[in-house]
Amino acid sequence: MRRAVCFLLPLCCLLFQCAHQEKPAGLTINPEIEKECLSVYPSKSFRAVHKIEADLPFGGYETFIGVTEVHPDTGLIKVILLSPEGITLLDAECSSQGTTVNSGIPPLDKKDFAEKFSDNIRFLFMPPKGRLEGSLTNSDSSCLCIWTKDNFRTEIKKEKGRAVLSEIEGSSRISRQVVFTPPATDGLYSRMTLQTKGLGGYRLNFELLQTEDTGN
Repeated sequence: MRRAVCFLLPLCCLLFQCAHQEKPAGLTINPEIEKECLSVYPSKSFRAVHKIEADLPFGGYETFIGVTEVHPDTGLIKVILLSPEGITLLDAECSSQGTTVNSGIPPLDKKDFAEKFSDNIRFLFMPPKGRLEGSLTNSDSSCLCIWTKDNFRTEIKKEKGRAVLSEIEGSSRISRQVVFTPPATDGLYSRMTLQTKGLGGYRLNFELLQTEDTGN
């Protein structure tokens, strides 16, 4: 268990890798394309169980069970992170009022860790905040949508059911990237891979085990 706690600590940090990114020309506001891009996110509140395989910095590898409850209408996120033995490593919820840690194993019971982990869940399951800069359809029939907020840009590219979600700082620094792999069950993809870039970057592979509509 001590080993698991130590390997989870790098999840508290995001280190960045430079990669040349330019905003494509020809962007227009097209509600139909925007709707297609946003279809990567579940439209209703849900509770889901995922197997999480974590490839952590410097060769670390762990497997966890994640239970998430997400309410897109209110922004409420509840997360429970379990060890394979069923031990609760983190039980927390995050809303517009702040983050509450119900239980956990030190140092994972710290609010800072809960906020960062919940932010990854929000990135996976909730539409981007900010202004829609535009969208377009490429010659290969893929669609692209771009949002901006402060110094960050969020891009969604979708083609043949597969989707790639990227968060870019400034004009060149990719902070996070997610690949959504079909098929989807109740609006949730069967597999998602969250990758952060740079020296200390990590990868989280989410495999959907169970999903439940919470009724909203």
